[in-house]
Amino acid sequence: APHAIYRVPLSKIARETAGTLLARNMVAVGALCGLADIPEESHLESIRRLFEHKGEAIISANFKAFETGRDYVRRHITRRDRIRLIRPAVKQAPRVVMTGNDSIAYGAMLAGCRFFAGYPITPSSEIMEWLSVYMPKFGGEMIQTEDEIAALSMVIGASLAGKKAMTATSGPGLSLMCELLGLASIAEIPCVVVDVQRVGPSTGIPTKSEQSDLMQAVFGGHGDSPRVVMAPADVSDCLDVMREAFFEIGR
Repeated sequence: APHAIYRVPLSKIARETAGTLLARNMVAVGALCGLADIPEESHLESIRRLFEHKGEAIISANFKAFETGRDYVRRHITRRDRIRLIRPAVKQAPRVVMTGNDSIAYGAMLAGCRFFAGYPITPSSEIMEWLSVYMPKFGGEMIQTEDEIAALSMVIGASLAGKKAMTATSGPGLSLMCELLGLASIAEIPCVVVDVQRVGPSTGIPTKSEQSDLMQAVFGGHGDSPRVVMAPADVSDCLDVMREAFFEIGR
């Protein structure tokens, strides 16, 4: 059972302050700040940066939604829990906050990958987007192809030419790559394929992740086509697994 429930009319406040239900999340953030006495300066600065391209009116509306949510809990809510925000007395070292996809892309760059070819497909697209920004800065190439077949074809060609190369896809895209995985296997051309799994069968539910492609990853193809299949356990492990995939661990 929940430790405590606090009811806040997010939709009502959003409509009254910003004129749109889209502001409910800002009301909720303000309510949390008011409820837990969280410093609000950084939140307000983040709101300004997030909406500065939309103009001052939008920024002001979101500020108002935030402040009204904060003031609502201060006036109408009596806390029943003992949860408190603990502020560290000693300033901690800066930390990097990233998703698994970010960690995969970062790990690939650290391992020396300098060529990526791919086709956007949820939920793997962030890998391609991340590399499109950072790979060219380190002398690499990121190419968006017309489909997954072309993507793995380019990766195989780049690897044959001596580059550390990779692609990223999801279950439906991995299905399209099966013949080329066999080609890479029989020709003994190393390449890295990241499968960010999503719910199937077929196109399935693109926005919901799932562990569903193990059999396809291990056995998908025609005839004997051995490959190494690696499964990271968490976000941090994504980085280490990518380095290991490119044979960087221990060098």
